[in-house]
Amino acid sequence: MRIVALLLLILTPWSVAAEPLRTDYLNSQLISQSTTAVPGGLLMLGLWLEHDAGWHTYWQNPGDSGLPTRMTVEIGGEEQQADFLWPLPERFPLDAQLVNFGYKGRVVLPLMVQLPSNLDGDSLSIRARASWLVCEEACIPGSG
Repeated sequence: MRIVALLLLILTPWSVAAEPLRTDYLNSQLISQSTTAVPGGLLMLGLWLEHDAGWHTYWQNPGDSGLPTRMTVEIGGEEQQADFLWPLPERFPLDAQLVNFGYKGRVVLPLMVQLPSNLDGDSLSIRARASWLVCEEACIPGSG
């Protein structure tokens, strides 16, 4: 199922996006694959990250240090923890024995969210809050 979702992510252009957010050494943006929502259905979203040169964030298993990126999503007043469909990470060796895993450059962390069954109206409000640790030599916690 994860492979199918990731293939759909790669083959489908993103349709809707929130305003980009600039924080220390990182641009982020919540994006959606669809412009329509079905009550009770699933919706594929993505957290788009663009790291400044030399900076990185972490995978679900950060390795020997670091913290993974986390996100909560509120849809129709219902909050849910976002579980990313993590793309394969890069390796960031720290020395001969220690290694971290994560992302640099541009990456989309896709996720599926469950829509409430009681959706009504012509628009859907999605609020998301992400937190991350962005690192070069030193690390800076960020959120948005």
